Amino acid sequence: MSSPFEKSPQLREYLKWARSKGFTDATGHNGTTGFIILTCPNGHKVPIADIPLSEILSHSMISWLNRRTGIISPFPSTPEPYC
Repeated sequence: MSSPFEKSPQLREYLKWARSKGFTDATGHNGTTGFIILTCPNGHKVPIADIPLSEILSHSMISWLNRRTGIISPFPSTPEPYC
């Protein structure tokens, strides 16, 4: 876990980092809701709904993404067991 006082990334920065680790992403639209499907190297898919690419991710959102993808990112996140 990195320092909890580091700057949190925008969603686009998190996705860029994930792509560098072998993840792929695709965008879609379901009525009025936009979404991104982040696909892990093992094939597991993580849906991210209605979050703009410019959104600054909260520490708890980064923790959620880390848990869902099974990889620890270098971004600040809420430590276990508080997330």
